[in-house]
Amino acid sequence: MELVVRKSDLLKELSLLQGIVERKNTIPILANVLLEASKGSVSLLATDLDVGLRSRCEAQVAKPGTLTLPEPLLYTTVKGEAPPVIVTFILAVNDGRSGTWLRSDNVRR
Repeated sequence: MELVVRKSDLLKELSLLQGIVERKNTIPILANVLLEASKGSVSLLATDLDVGLRSRCEAQVAKPGTLTLPEPLLYTTVKGEAPPVIVTFILAVNDGRSGTWLRSDNVRR
């Protein structure tokens, strides 16, 4: 999965999901956000098993895909980046091992 999204758009959607994601839970996956990248947008989904919220924002998707990331880590990483406007997600799988990279650029688009 590889996509480029505006930081302000992503932060807006992540802030909506913060109220859904459980901080203290017995099921660790409930602290994650599901990201699904496809044709020009990224969909974000969070649930606490009682309430679920799906949101979407525009993105340039080079390689479609799906992954989950811990919401607190994702939010603080994206928010903490110094003044970039663009955020790039890259999920790569090599020899059965996967890694996720988050890169930010100061390029205005």
